[in-house]
Order: sequence, then structure tokens, then C-alpha cells
Amino acid sequence: MDINLKVAAPRLFPQSRFEMVYFEAVANALDAQATEINIEIEMENSNLEKFIIKDNGIGLNEENYWRFSELMEAKDNVHKGQGRLVYLLYFDDIKITSQFLEGDTYQQRSFNFNDNFKKENHHLIKNIKEYKSGTTLSFNGKRKKMRTNNSLDANYIREQIFAEFLPCFFEMKQENKNFQINIKSKLNEEQRQTSINVKDIPDFQSIEIDATDLLEEDSNNAGQKSLLEPTAKLYYFLKSHDIKSNISSVVTSFAIDNRAKKIDIIDVQNYLPNVEAIFFLVSKHFEGCVDPTRQELTLKPEHLKRVKNIFRNKVKDILKNNFSEYQNILHERQSFLWNRFPHLIDYIDLSEIGFKANRDIVQDAQNQFFKEQRDILEKDKLTESDYIKALDLSAKNLLEYILFRQLQIKKLKSIGKEDREETIHNIISPMRTTYSSGHNNDLFNNNAWILDDRFMTYIQAASDTTLKDITEKFDEIFYQSTKSKSRPDYLMFFSNKITHKSDKVDLVCFEFKRLGTKLEENTKAITELTKYIKQLKDVCEKIQRVWLYALVNFDQNLEESLESQDFKMKFSTQGKIWYRYYENIGAELAFLDFEAVVSDADSRNKTFMEILKNGFSYNE
Repeated sequence: MDINLKVAAPRLFPQSRFEMVYFEAVANALDAQATEINIEIEMENSNLEKFIIKDNGIGLNEENYWRFSELMEAKDNVHKGQGRLVYLLYFDDIKITSQFLEGDTYQQRSFNFNDNFKKENHHLIKNIKEYKSGTTLSFNGKRKKMRTNNSLDANYIREQIFAEFLPCFFEMKQENKNFQINIKSKLNEEQRQTSINVKDIPDFQSIEIDATDLLEEDSNNAGQKSLLEPTAKLYYFLKSHDIKSNISSVVTSFAIDNRAKKIDIIDVQNYLPNVEAIFFLVSKHFEGCVDPTRQELTLKPEHLKRVKNIFRNKVKDILKNNFSEYQNILHERQSFLWNRFPHLIDYIDLSEIGFKANRDIVQDAQNQFFKEQRDILEKDKLTESDYIKALDLSAKNLLEYILFRQLQIKKLKSIGKEDREETIHNIISPMRTTYSSGHNNDLFNNNAWILDDRFMTYIQAASDTTLKDITEKFDEIFYQSTKSKSRPDYLMFFSNKITHKSDKVDLVCFEFKRLGTKLEENTKAITELTKYIKQLKDVCEKIQRVWLYALVNFDQNLEESLESQDFKMKFSTQGKIWYRYYENIGAELAFLDFEAVVSDADSRNKTFMEILKNGFSYNE
């Protein structure tokens, strides 16, 4: 078939990578029964001066050369007839010289594979004195830039070839066939030399799988496609390493056309510590199940999903049988998910634990949860079962919010003296933010409930915002604005409603202080809080009751200083409080202990969480 090679190559391989060049050459060599393959690469200052792949296969005799020339003509389901086009993505010209036995004489064929390739343009010597077969490919004129020169490093090439052709190498080992792949690279002054031979191939164990389970449903016959073999085989290799080695790896793949098509069924988060594991599934039903460029599987999505589930379950059984700690690891991960996301228990797919990353399991569960919520909300009328479902979803929503609160408490508990004041501030309420009642999104931003659950309701609130901006933005409260650039850490206004000019509001204002800060900085809160209120009252007649708070870390020096300034001490659910009433501003100012406030918030929240987790029963 005559085709435009310059156009065909990029269209067929839109997502190519350089490794595909030597994959194709090695695959052709192995098809040609080669037992020795040599790869040599030399690069100097980004110039690829030498790239040669040589094998001792049967060579391009008349039949093989015809197949090479007839691009796009597949020999069978396994040989796609397109792979060699990837050469032309990266090189202008590939000089190919091949020696082969034709009848009882050795012949040599040489030609150039490039954009202008024609099968008649080859040079044939019919009788040569060298009595051996093989093919040499010399790649010239680098055309496409590689992402990294690692693709030319001998060690990297070895790793890639080993992984790609492991099923083939293992089959050769089973058949007692020797093979040797030698790889040399010289990248500037860095030289490497490595190899792959039959001794490098692990001794795999295997289990059998009923091949019927792997069959694709045949839509035409309303049943399964014909059975090509009674059983498939899952080969596996397991190796424990010393803890100091820091080696943990899992490779899972389908063996398709004697090559490994990697199938990621285990996220790296789930690798067993210090364990190297390799699994590949072999079945005649997978033959040819890749696209012509060998980049994508052609199994239908539902079929692939079913096969991956079978694969995954067998891998889980193998790991359980060989590593006693594996069952404990699965149990720990399940416990973590249930304890951390109890509102999603009904949606978490237990079969995914140990395979998918926790974040993906949770995301899938949340998507299902949100879908059920949406389905209920979109209904015009609710049946009895819909109503019960709506109540259940509402309870789960509430539990999700209580869990979110617990995370914020955990963050506060982890704060130390080395953390800045902004850290405390941003957990309670992000700085430079204002809030208005009726905005549900504020529930996950404004965490003033940490200070007191009463502070969940307000008409206006502001965090680290200038008094000027507050008085301008909250114009329903203030009849005029102030020019003050002072920034209260956090303040909020309360009122049943504001419909008339005479309606009053209550005000709460907080200052947060870094843990372990100096006495002068802690007591500075008195001046700051009283000044804020004076400035606000100057431009607002609606403010009636005022509460002022400083959130600090109590120590003996601070308590003695407060006592000397006529502060009184009392105890509450929030621990020790030092307070004083200021006649000149008509407000009480109180110092709260940071640890006591966080502990109180923790106790309040855990009570809610236990009720939601375990249910609430009322006994008269």
C-alpha cells in the first residue's frame, strides 16, 4: 500500500514517546527469533552521533521484507503492521542492513527507511561470504526533540525493555531458550554498559483463573464469546527487602502479544512496605487487544472493569496468603475511612480499599452521596421512602459539617509557640474577610463557633478588616463611615432584624494573640479593644450591648498583671476567665485562655459527633 509516510506517522502516533523506538526494534528482533540484541548509543553535546540496534535474528528474507514494505497490512491479530512508523517521528532516515538465508545461500539486503521509502528501492547481494543472519538498524538525523536524555541512558533503557517484554522473556526462560540483550550508552563523558539475560528473569509462581470469567459479553449472540482456553494464568513474583533498602513496588499488567501492557490497579499509597511485587495476567482472550500503535487497550470499558476486578481480587488473595500483615493494613485503612468519613460509610466501596488511594475512594463516595442529594432535590413530590431518604441525607450532611469542625479543632491543638498569630487567626476566620447572614458557604470559612456556638449566627461579621471598610460595607448599621485604618482581629454584629433606624445591634469583638508572646503584647489587647469600640460608637447609635475578648495563652505574669489592673477571675466551661467592666465604653472585657477555649470547643463538638454516629434515643 502506498501511503504518505510523512503524514501517516504523526497521525498514527499523536502521543508517542521515544521508548517506542527501541520497543519496536526489540519486538521485531524477538519475532525474528533473535537470541542476541545489541544497542549502542553515543551523544555529544546534544548531538546523537550513534544509535544502532543489531540482532542475530533470521533477517529480512523475501517474505519478511514484503511484510515490512506493506505498511498498514497486518500479518495477524498480533502483528499490527504500523509500529515501525514510530521511527520516522524521531529520525529522518534509518539505514537497514539485513543478512538472511534464502534457500541454501546467505544474502544481504540493504535500504533506507524514510519518508520516501519504496519497497523496490533496496540493494540485494545474493551470495555473501559471511554465513550468519541478522539485522542492523542505524538511526540518523534526529527529527523530534526528546523530553529528556534519560531515554538514551543504558540503565533506563534496560529498565524499560525489561518491563515491556517480561512476559516474552519469561516464556523464553520456560522453554529453556537463552537470550542476551547488551546495552551501551555514552552520553557526553558518562558511559554505561548493562544487559538482560535469562538469569535476570525471576522465577514466577502462578495461579489459574477460570477463563470463562474473562470473556467479553457478545451482544450479537446475547451471551459470551467463544472460549479459546479453559483457564488463564496469573503469574506473580514477590520479594521482601531489608527495611533499609526502602524498596516498595508493585507492577501489574496484562500479557498481550508477549508484551506487558501495564494496568494500574494498585495506587502507590497501597504498596506493601519493603516488598517488591510483579503480577501479569496471561490469556489467549487478550491477544491483539491493543490499538495498532500499542498504546491503548481495545477492551470495552465494562469488560475491562470486570477483568480488572478479577485481577484485583486475585492479587489481594495472593498478598493475604503471603504477607500476614497485609490483612491488618487493610483493616487499618478501612478503620481510618470509617472514622474520618462516617457520613460516607454507606457509599464507600470496601473492595477498593488497598487498591485505590484513600482520596479517590472518598471522592467516589462523595460523588455518589451528592448524586443522591441531587436526585431528592429534583423531585417535585416526595414519597414516604423519599422523605426517609431525605432525613438520612440531612443527617449525613450535618455529620460532614461536624467532622469538618473537628479538623479545625485538630489544627488549633497542633499550634505551638513557634506559630504566628496569623495561623490562629486564619483557622478561626480567614483574614481580610467579611460575612453576611444567609450565606451557607460561610459555614466552612467562618469558624467563630470555636469561640462559642452562639457566634454561628450574626447579621454581619468581619475578620482583620479596617474599621473604615467595615463602616462603609455595613451601611445598614452605620449612618456614617470612619477614616480609621485600625483592624480588629474579629468582630460581629447581632440583631433579630434591622428594619428601622431605631433598631439596635449587639457587638462582639476579639483580639487573638500568639502563644507565648510577651506580657506587653498580651495586655496591649486592652488598649486595642477599647479603642475599636470608641471609634465604632462615634459613627453608630445602634450599638447597645458590647462584649470584648482577648484570646491569649495564660501564664503567671499575665494573670498577676490583670489582677493588678482590677480584673476579676471566674471559671466557666471555657476554663479560667479574667474580666473587667469598663464604664467609659459600657462594655465588659474578658481574657480567655487559648487552650481552655479549644478544649471546650472539642468537648462540644465531640458530643454532637457521638450523637450523630451512634444515634439519639430519648427515654422518658
